[in-house]
Parts: sequence; C-alpha cells; structure tokens
Amino acid sequence: MKRPAIIVVVGMVIALTYYQVEAQSPRKIIGDAGINQWTPAAFSPDGKMILARGFRPDSKLGPPYDQVLRLWDVASGKVIREYRYSNETSNQYFEQVAFAPDGKHVFACGQGLPLIMWDTQTAKEIRTFGEDRYWVCCFALTPDGKFAITASTSQELAVWELASGKLVKSVSVRDHYVPDSISDILFSKPTDRLIVCDIDAFSLWRYPSLDFVIMGTSLERVGPKQFPLPYPIALRSFALGSDGRTIFYSEPRGPVYELDIATAKVKRTIDLKAVNRIHVLTVSPKGDKIMTTGFHGQTVVYSLPEGKVLKRMPGYGNVQFSPDGKTALTFTKDGRMMLWDLEEEIEKRREKE
Repeated sequence: MKRPAIIVVVGMVIALTYYQVEAQSPRKIIGDAGINQWTPAAFSPDGKMILARGFRPDSKLGPPYDQVLRLWDVASGKVIREYRYSNETSNQYFEQVAFAPDGKHVFACGQGLPLIMWDTQTAKEIRTFGEDRYWVCCFALTPDGKFAITASTSQELAVWELASGKLVKSVSVRDHYVPDSISDILFSKPTDRLIVCDIDAFSLWRYPSLDFVIMGTSLERVGPKQFPLPYPIALRSFALGSDGRTIFYSEPRGPVYELDIATAKVKRTIDLKAVNRIHVLTVSPKGDKIMTTGFHGQTVVYSLPEGKVLKRMPGYGNVQFSPDGKTALTFTKDGRMMLWDLEEEIEKRREKE
C-alpha cells in the first residue's frame, strides 16, 4: 500500500514522496546497534555466519565504533568469536570486511588501518598488509584466495601474496586520473580485469600487470582513455554481474546499466522506475535479481532483466544477498542486521499476480 509523506510549509505542499514498504517483519534481527546503517558485514561462503563490525556506546575517545569484529551465527543470532587488531589505537575503525573464498581466513581494513588477516577458527592475527601506505580503504581477494589487491588513501593499488605477505606490484592511480575516493575493487571473470570504483566514476585495469585500460566518467571533459557516463553515478551503486563479465551501475533514480567489461560498452539498460534515490545496488548470485536501497530506508528487489518489483522491505546500508541468493541482508537505521526470506515470499507474490 502506498503511504504518502507530505511536507507542508505555511500551508503549501512542497514535496510528495510515496514509500511503498510492505508491512512485514524480517526473519531475524541480529547484531549490535551501530552508529548508523553503514555497518560493514559479509556472509561466510556457506552462508551460515556473518562477519560484522560492532558499536561501542560508551566511547570517550575516538569514534563510537567497536574496534572488534564479531562473527555471528545466522541460525542462533549469537556471537561465535571476536577478532582484534594487535596494534589498535583510538582513532581506528573497520570499513570493509570479507571472508577468504575457502572461509579459512577473515580480512578487514578501514580508517587508520592496514589490511588485516586472521585465522577464522582461532581468531589469531596472521599478518597485515600495507601498514606503510597510510591506511587501506578497500580491498579485493582473488578467487583462488592467493592474492589481495588493496587501494590506499595514498591512491595506490597494490598486489599482495597472502601466504608470504610479499608486495608483488604497486601502481599510482594518480598517474592516470585523480580519484575522489576509491570505494571498492571488483574482480572480473576470468580474473584478467580489475574494476576500481570511485564515488562518481570507475576504471578498468589489467590484472596482474595493473596496466590502466580505460575510465568511465560523467565529467564533461573526456580524454582518449575515458568514455562518458550518461549521468553521475549513484553512491555505492556498482555491482559485478553473476558471471563476472559485466558490471552494473546506476543513476540516482535509475536506470541501471550493464556494462561489458571486455569491451567497456553498455550491454543493456534496465529501467527500474525507482520511486526513491538509489545509493546501493547489488546483484544476486544467480544473476536473476537486483537489490537497491538508499537513505530513505526502502530496499527493493527487482527481477533481472525485466526490472519488475519482486519485493519491498525496510532497510538501509550495505545490503546484500546470501551466497545461495535465498536471503537478503539489510540494516536498521542504527546498524542492526535484518535477514529476510526471499524465495518463498517472492513466489507467493507471483502467485497472487
């Protein structure tokens, strides 16, 4: 049911927005309350656990984020174990977390931090990467779990061998363009391309040589190794296609574009007819659904490639699908994690239609 929100100033209606959030409850709410909805979290490869940053409400120094990562059991909603950085200080907090492809190690980076690697079972810190490169703002792991690629606040890309901690190669992004703030790194399949995501642009790089290929930008001036984007990209609206050969990105209110990584050309355009602004976008593991959310607190699941609404639910932040695609992870405004069943409810909706 549509619920209009009307803002009135001196008797005049100046804005009208429809929030189509269905009346429903998540299957489970787990985790600590956080400072906001941007809690970094990741499913384990088997989907049975979630790694997430916590919150420290009694903080007197530094940010109110808990400098401990917690591993949560999805079934029970309880903490299994915790991970700490051995050289922590008051001004550090985690901004990205991930599991190794085999689930045997967990990784994190963030404000004032290098990339840190722990043993999943023992919570022992194995090693760190990039401590001499300011702090690591984001990273990606190769599908074989042997290497990590980091982006640092020094605007440098670096390849690390995980087993030895050895720096294999590094390049300066500034040699090709000046990024605003690198927010994510994605791997194509086969793993011969890196996608480096900025706030309003993205670039393609060859791997493992780290040779710059091309950059997509919405800026008016487009150079020889750049291609124009039709509109400024929505915040955090990059997602790798399920086959690893395309990347999806969105305008603030749609449409969503699917770009072929090999040719850097738009493969198709998907009109989602989004009611509210899109700030986050993700694609299901099977490539049959796309999920979006924003600061308005509405998360929507659409079918691919039709762009048909399958489910609406409340939620903010770094929304994501479980590894089997049957569960959606969204966040409350204060950072708690909400788990939603997708398959059964979507099937019921289809039957009604």
